[in-house]
Amino acid sequence: MTRGVHRVRLGQVPATLVDLSCEVTVASVHHGRDNADGQPEASTATIAVYGPVPDGADIGWSLEVWAGLEPPDTYAQRFGGTVTDISLAFDMGVDPESGRTIVRPYTEITAASSIATLGRQYVGSEPWPDELDGARVRRVLELCGITTAAIDPGTVTILGRDVDRQAALGLLQTVGDDAGGLLVNNRDGRLAYHDAEHRRAAVAALTVDACQIRLTPRWVRDMSGLINEAAIGYGPVPEGGEQAVVTRTSTPSQAVYGRVAYYGGTQLANVTDATNRAGAILARSDRPVWNLTDLGIDVDTLTADELETLLTLELGALVGLTGMPLEAPDPAFACWLEGWSETLTLGGHDLVFAITA
Repeated sequence: MTRGVHRVRLGQVPATLVDLSCEVTVASVHHGRDNADGQPEASTATIAVYGPVPDGADIGWSLEVWAGLEPPDTYAQRFGGTVTDISLAFDMGVDPESGRTIVRPYTEITAASSIATLGRQYVGSEPWPDELDGARVRRVLELCGITTAAIDPGTVTILGRDVDRQAALGLLQTVGDDAGGLLVNNRDGRLAYHDAEHRRAAVAALTVDACQIRLTPRWVRDMSGLINEAAIGYGPVPEGGEQAVVTRTSTPSQAVYGRVAYYGGTQLANVTDATNRAGAILARSDRPVWNLTDLGIDVDTLTADELETLLTLELGALVGLTGMPLEAPDPAFACWLEGWSETLTLGGHDLVFAITA
């Protein structure tokens, strides 16, 4: 059994990664986002080593974290990124036999995925044309020298603009917000862009039974995120004027919950895309829904095939949940995987999914 076994690799460049698995006592990873609001932040990983800083390790080095599968010596990558922080501390104690003071170094190394670096890259020296959101994302990434990202084509037209050296991350996330898309890192650290159609017609990649859940399920239904009137700005802003606006309203929702309005100025080029965007917001947000806040997975209860499927899921995967008590709001629950937090030790694997209905 290899559950709980981790593999950690560190190196100055990806081609020279050195295996530190036997030295790392704990590896923690946070990936994606915690809910359905906003763009995912950079994934992060922290490894702990009882000992001095590994030979030559420095800021900017590459770090990979892998989780063990079955059969032995097979792994699923859980993180890929670049070292951002290194800390060195000393544990002091007394040897019970000799009475001498013992000093033991303790090193922590933290890394972040490539989304973090986009905030420090500036692009834009000539006007850009009207283009689909996927094409705009690709344009910005290529100006950053990134050509390996998996980019959906896009569903809406983004206004042309004259960009004068702006941070790439802000430009990309604004496109995602306006178009209903997401800029994400995959588990291996590569960038991807999911357009508004990315999750349409998805089928469950994995179904988890209630007996495979480690945390007590807690269902929540509240007013957070409720919107029943969406006003979306579109088109160029005329000199001295205001951007044109299209408004969609959910009258049944307002009759029950009162008016909860949202306005967003966007880079959408035309009224059709703005109308569709407003409709999509209402379809998702015009009524409170039951949702599970966290989904803790007991990896020891999974078969080898289930474990491999679970550890190779990417953000945006559809997960089924069965076997919940009949009193639950939805005993057979389908949810989107928005991210996860996990801790790998020398003998255990603690994994909690962040999900949305």
